[in-house]
Amino acid sequence: MRRQVESDEISIDVVTNFLPSEKGPYYLIALGVDSTGTVCFQNIMTKLELIPEVGVYGSGDFYLDRSYVNDAVVFVITKDGYGASENDLIDNLDHPSIILFGTYLTNHN
Repeated sequence: MRRQVESDEISIDVVTNFLPSEKGPYYLIALGVDSTGTVCFQNIMTKLELIPEVGVYGSGDFYLDRSYVNDAVVFVITKDGYGASENDLIDNLDHPSIILFGTYLTNHN
């Protein structure tokens, strides 16, 4: 996950390493978690697209208000199309559909 912090916005794009096509489609989901790893909210951001020339999946740029992104936000990639439906809910970080996750570390000026 790459990010660029501007005055009031954060620009994020995601490029994965090589994921097997048979486990796709893959979705990028932003989760808000508490100190126990329980998910308090989720935002299904997008389906990742295969970049055929290089064999990786990616998506972006996403622009988020800087005030909404902090150390409690976890970005996850799910497998097997989990996230295609608004009813696909993740309740904790041990959910079986999650294959990759990353956090956003707040910039301290």
